[in-house]
Amino acid sequence: MALQATNTSAESLAWGFVYIQAVAAGHSEAELALFTAVLWGVSALAITPLSRPVNVRASMAVGLVMRASAFVVAMGLAWMGALYIAAVMHGVFIAIFWVPYNAVFFRHTSDSDRAGRSTALFALFAVAAATMPLVGAAVIGSASYAVALGAGAGLLLAGAAVVATADWGKPMELRLPRAFREGRALAPLAGLEGMWQGIFWLVMPLGTVRMTDQVSVYGGFLAFLGLMAGVASVLAGRWSDRARDRRVPLIVSSVGVTVATLTVTLTFGKLSLWSLAVGLTEFFTYMMMAFTFTIMAELMLGFDDAMGLRELMFNVGRTVGVAVVGAAIVLGGDLRWPLVVAAACIPPMLWGYLRAIKAHRKAAPPASSRPAVAPVDH
Repeated sequence: MALQATNTSAESLAWGFVYIQAVAAGHSEAELALFTAVLWGVSALAITPLSRPVNVRASMAVGLVMRASAFVVAMGLAWMGALYIAAVMHGVFIAIFWVPYNAVFFRHTSDSDRAGRSTALFALFAVAAATMPLVGAAVIGSASYAVALGAGAGLLLAGAAVVATADWGKPMELRLPRAFREGRALAPLAGLEGMWQGIFWLVMPLGTVRMTDQVSVYGGFLAFLGLMAGVASVLAGRWSDRARDRRVPLIVSSVGVTVATLTVTLTFGKLSLWSLAVGLTEFFTYMMMAFTFTIMAELMLGFDDAMGLRELMFNVGRTVGVAVVGAAIVLGGDLRWPLVVAAACIPPMLWGYLRAIKAHRKAAPPASSRPAVAPVDH
């Protein structure tokens, strides 16, 4: 958790402002869509070399250093080429850090606490999202964006030092052919969720910048909703662990994401309503991601394969989602219809997960005959 505190704080302190700062530097929405497509596309490609025994410590440490380097390169964002270079570096980070990290994370869980720990992890993201953007905005306002990026890079290098001094256990054993064979029913579902993310996570900053460049005006409100999302996720996770049933919170959060995403389409040009709709979408998103994260790990035999397949299909879906937004920009700039496409991704994803859970329960042996996953200390 200490490692993620530094990593997530760096994200919210500096990288989260990259779109606003790029627009202020004169870059177009089409250029930013291409920047985002490069980032997610590289992330997908960079997972392929991980399909072998991977030293977790080395992979994660190099990933954090790569991300810190991307922050430094992004200081030159007045030149669009610097952002494309940063996108490549950041994309590599996503693959070589997150896949090993998530695999190791699940080694520390058991059947009785898996969803609770997963939602606690996503709550950490929410707490950072509730505080660090305010700090970042203050730093940018009083100094510069380069200073915020430098502070973020320092946090990431501190995280790399933590990684280098810890014991992360055995190497990660990801085998993509095996993962696709075992997770053939789950891979498209992760792709659909990734497509939603690719659309929403790009439309959100672009739509915001169209209405205002004063992030601090409504940043506190969104920060509060982010914190509430974390609290809701933890409570739902604890309940799900006790009941051993992921279906109800998955249904509630997925329906919430769908409805809230569609609601966002009605709020363009109305900053206060936009903030409320985006905040509600984030609320349900944190909950939904925590449960799809846990469910995919539980429905596959190996955590390493599950996390590798999930991240690969996420990034493929994200790249497709960004292409949808890019097409909307080229065809006139109406960002509402990509959100409709995003909302349409969630119901078939939910249906697929519910079917997969049902099939898994029919095929699984009784709980008493299944070995629990023992937590591994490091």
